[in-house]
Amino acid sequence: MIGRHRSIYLPPWRVDVVTRPGVEAKVADAAIARAVARALAAARAPEPGAVTVVLTDDQELADLNREHMGIDGPYLRDAGGAVSLTTFDEIVLACDSWGSGHC
Repeated sequence: MIGRHRSIYLPPWRVDVVTRPGVEAKVADAAIARAVARALAAARAPEPGAVTVVLTDDQELADLNREHMGIDGPYLRDAGGAVSLTTFDEIVLACDSWGSGHC
């Protein structure tokens, strides 16, 4: 179920954009890649690096949530939480929280 895959090089980063079959991309791959590159630069991410963005549907999100987070459904609960971008050695590059969550 790979779908369409495009690698965009914005040195020092490579951004892979994967669009699953049946998913309509609302934004151009290049625009997604530029946004990711700006976020990496703002977070002073280690260089060089690579990020993959997967555009998918609610069913795949629900499956991933169930498998990795123990949550039923495609969306995170509103009670609070945090999402962070880390390197392989657990250095936090960016973090965003909502509700009662914290970084």
